[in-house]
Amino acid sequence: MRKLSALIAIVFVVVLFAQVNLLTSRPNLKKEYDLDAQFIPATPTTVIDQDFWVSGLVLTSNTTSDVQCSIADLQGSPIPLIPNTVDGAIASGAVYSFTFDKAKMVGGVRWSCGTGGVIAARLSGFIR
Repeated sequence: MRKLSALIAIVFVVVLFAQVNLLTSRPNLKKEYDLDAQFIPATPTTVIDQDFWVSGLVLTSNTTSDVQCSIADLQGSPIPLIPNTVDGAIASGAVYSFTFDKAKMVGGVRWSCGTGGVIAARLSGFIR
């Protein structure tokens, strides 16, 4: 019985330590940031130049053909937020609404589309 109690106590301490570590390792994200709707240009453009935690993205197509877009972070090897493939193209006349659980964009956010000025974007999230 004592061994079982000791084992339960050890498991409890390990779980408690992991939870405290998780809570203390997350940044304090109190500054909410909303980027007003704007058209994405054809040239890669930095729209946020600091670490950004994305909570929402809305893309609205204002064209009659599909358009490939790239939305990625600014680290050495950029990680895309949405797929930049033919299958991931923004369909003509479509509206896409994405919700994220604070997806971190290291260094900021850069975007572009194959055809500039036809995809409108709204971006929301948090900065430090």
